[in-house]
Order: sequence, then C-alpha cells, then structure tokens
Amino acid sequence: MSKPNLTRREFLKAGGAMAAALVLSSVLPQPSLASTLVDPYAGVVPMTFPIRRGLYWIYRNWHVPRVGGVLPFNHQIRPWLRAHDGIDVYALRGTPLYATATGTVVEYPRPHYPYGNYVWIQNDAGYRFFYCHLDRLFVKPGQAVDSGTVLGTVGKTGNAVSTPAHLHFEIHYPPGQVYACSHCPPHRSVSSINPYPSLIAATPRA
Repeated sequence: MSKPNLTRREFLKAGGAMAAALVLSSVLPQPSLASTLVDPYAGVVPMTFPIRRGLYWIYRNWHVPRVGGVLPFNHQIRPWLRAHDGIDVYALRGTPLYATATGTVVEYPRPHYPYGNYVWIQNDAGYRFFYCHLDRLFVKPGQAVDSGTVLGTVGKTGNAVSTPAHLHFEIHYPPGQVYACSHCPPHRSVSSINPYPSLIAATPRA
C-alpha cells in the first residue's frame, strides 16, 4: 500500500502528529465500522433459528461478567473480568443444531478450551456465527452450508461440562470490522455483537 504524497510544507502545516497518523493509516490495515453494518447492541442480522421450535429456551446473558483470562477476542469489563460474548440457548443434549444462514464453515483461531467442540459459519454478507460446547460435529472447514444443514448437536463440552447442555451462540461482524465496546477498557475494539435481537427476530424452524 503506497504512502500519501505529503510535501514537507504540508507535513509541517498539518503538524507532525497529524501527518504521522496519516502515514500510519495508509500503511497499516485499519479495522473500520462500515455504515451498512447493524448496530452492535440492538441490530438484527437476518437468520433462521439454529434449533427447531419448542426444543429450547434462551438465557439472556450477553455481557454478563465472567471470571477468567481475557483473550484477544473477548470483551473485558475489568482486568480480572471478561464479558460473556454470546447468548446461551438451553436444549437437551443431542438436539440437532442447524446453520443459521447460507454460507461457509470457516476456520478462525480459537482455543479448544473453554469452548469445547465448536464451529464457525460465515454467511454471504460476511457475518460470522459461532456455535460452541457441541456434543458432536458433522461439518468441516470449507464446507458450504444452508439453513437446512445440521452442523452438530447440543452438548456440554469445554468449560460447560458442569452445566446443563446448551448452545453458546455468538454473532460477529465480518473480518476486519470492529466497534469500540462501551463496556470495555479505553481503546478496546471488538467484533462480537449482541445476538439476542437476532435470535428473537430469527425465522422459526418448524
């Protein structure tokens, strides 16, 4: 990527700090928040519900404090607290889990623990859907899916081993798109958005 064509006079006129910021912004990949993306707190991403009607109940626990290490992709509330980045959807162990949209199973760097068996789906618009604590997985990275594809089954793997079986479900902006989280320390930018409005508005699965 080329640097901006700033003359010495323009550099001095703009001020060293401002010009330096212009140079850096041109040579470093900068995450941005596109105006076409849904609001991270109340926006709805069109999708189909991941579990059949009547087989689940939703626990509204996005951003509830959690004790544990704060990893690069987590929301952070205080240095010793991380925020719950998803919504837990409780269902019987072995309940089928479906893709929420037409898209692709994508690989994304996440530790196996505490999420247990997990899968990432990216839809055609670039939004990513994260399913974890699965009992079984039936898909692999690179596989094309649609709303009728069974990804796996509800389970309690990872750090959910001592809890009732459930799906931990997250929605993330397309890669490279972030926002400044109001619950996070200063200058913390994250990609996970509140999945509750999207789950409530999702097309029911018969």
